Amino acid sequence: MSLRRFLHEDDGYGVHGRVRHHAQAQVHQQQQEQEWEAIPLEWQTTNDEKFQQQHYQQLEHANEMLRCLKKDRQLNNILRPVSNKYPFENDEWMGDRALEYHLGKKLHKLKDSSPGRSTDRVKRGVSNETLALFYDLIGLEIVIEEKLASFHYKRRADAFEVLIFELDNNKNHQVAKALLMLLITLLYVYALGTQYKQDDKDLEYQINVALTYIRHPDVESDDEYQCAE
Repeated sequence: MSLRRFLHEDDGYGVHGRVRHHAQAQVHQQQQEQEWEAIPLEWQTTNDEKFQQQHYQQLEHANEMLRCLKKDRQLNNILRPVSNKYPFENDEWMGDRALEYHLGKKLHKLKDSSPGRSTDRVKRGVSNETLALFYDLIGLEIVIEEKLASFHYKRRADAFEVLIFELDNNKNHQVAKALLMLLITLLYVYALGTQYKQDDKDLEYQINVALTYIRHPDVESDDEYQCAE
């Protein structure tokens, strides 16, 4: 199934339905944990769908890199969350730490950064609802070999954290490095409620190099892990 079709399924169980579900779950959590006036469900749902539409190209690139890494056998415990339960759980814990570090480091560079403000932004960027949403948006389900009858949003969030750990642990692979940088940046703009800008020259360079490796495997490269056709 193509990512385009996967993202646009609207049967209540596909990605489109999950985007709406995660938006509602996120608002419910905010209503419980915070004392400020609740954000209307319609507002958050609309903004999650808007994020998906605005960043469709970046999400497609992420999915393309994800498929490449699986084909090149660079994904491990993320593929089998059931049979590899214990290493999966260990990697999930490490991925959680890696996410907080990378996202916190990026947010700390903002001019209005403060410990309290950065903490709130990191919490939004790494919440289970946000990570489960990103699991759907990049099509992570497509590469997982063990399908579960009901993949609860917490399990999807855990799987995304395992992916982050595997990418962070494999940064010598050009595609893994580019995908990690792209996902952290997308989480960053989601946490801030802004839009992706192609002003990070290093990130854009890494993405272009990674996509060249994937789409043109005959091009000479210093990366020994080029995706095999």
